[in-house]
Amino acid sequence: MKKTAFIFTLMTNLLFGQEMFNNGGFENYSSCPTGWDQTLKITGCSGRNGSPEYYNCSYGPNNAYSGTGSVYLGAIRNGASSFTEEGINLLLTTPLTAGTSYTVSIKVRYGVTVYGDPSFDPSIPLTCFNLRFVFANGNQSGRPTVFHAELDGGAIYGNGNSSYHEYSFTFTPTQNYTHLYMITASSDSNSPGTTNVSCTSVGSLAYVYFNYIDDLSILPLSILPIQLTKLDCIQENKIINIYWETLSETNNKLFEIERSDDGENWSKIGSVEGAGNSSEKINYSFIDDDPIFNLSYYRLKQIDFDSRSVYSEVVKANYKLKQQSTIFPNPNNGKFTFRIHQDELKEVSLIVYSISGDHVFETEIFQEETKFDLSYLCQGIYFYSISTSKGIQTGKFSVE
Repeated sequence: MKKTAFIFTLMTNLLFGQEMFNNGGFENYSSCPTGWDQTLKITGCSGRNGSPEYYNCSYGPNNAYSGTGSVYLGAIRNGASSFTEEGINLLLTTPLTAGTSYTVSIKVRYGVTVYGDPSFDPSIPLTCFNLRFVFANGNQSGRPTVFHAELDGGAIYGNGNSSYHEYSFTFTPTQNYTHLYMITASSDSNSPGTTNVSCTSVGSLAYVYFNYIDDLSILPLSILPIQLTKLDCIQENKIINIYWETLSETNNKLFEIERSDDGENWSKIGSVEGAGNSSEKINYSFIDDDPIFNLSYYRLKQIDFDSRSVYSEVVKANYKLKQQSTIFPNPNNGKFTFRIHQDELKEVSLIVYSISGDHVFETEIFQEETKFDLSYLCQGIYFYSISTSKGIQTGKFSVE
């Protein structure tokens, strides 16, 4: 089969159509799991590689996603060369149609432990093992060297255990595939064009690289409820204006606007009603009147009237204000006035550093203008940092 190149991204369009696998949450089963290697109890599971685990009912760890059904695909590296890799085959509810594009989305929690010691978190590359996806006709087994998609856990999550994240990719089959095979596989034998990370020797210990998977969705790209043609943000004085444009909308209830200061942890800051159904171009905007200083991230969560939701791409803003804080006079003789905007007067602390990085003064600030007498300072250049509820601002002054 031909390998399709892709990058895992958050979905940018909400899709309506028939689910190709109706038990993507792994909630439905023939009977409750009571121990390991019982994935064949999952409705729609047609085979497995190794001994993957099924968590549901009262069986499974506390961190199984949402306390409902989830699948554990582990891969054990025993010493320098011995591998055991776990995979699962799913019989699609409806076969894929050759030439039709699909979006595959899934929630994944990735990590590594030492076998028999779940609390241990070694500092070794998670890229040693990846989650691979193979569409096929019939059950698959073993490590696939040719695959349709690959989630590089180390590149996305970094080292150590992770919370669940949602990822998706688009795929256009060349055959009417009936099965999906997912496996946590060694990256020692990647196909050309993919990240090739050697699983270097880790001694005699047995390391378990694992993926918890949940909320699998395979949907055709035949109906797009919104066509999002523009999404951007811009600073306008003391606010950030987030604006976007749609060319058409179907069943669109609203947009929620989310913000993050690190691109990973998100919070809702507002919402805008959608147009429901529209075939005309519509411009939207939302004002963030309490932005985060310096770099911040924004995205849209589009929600339809059936409570389906999907995220847009991410845009960035670099919020700056002229003269956020000021020391005057500058230069000075160690006696100066510090001024800060009233908007920032919340949990404000000032630290002064010497040019060598030593702390020479530290205090809290409670008013717009505060006079300081640091005449004991030697002549030279000094740096300061202001920590506020919105971030950190820096500057410098000289003592003569």
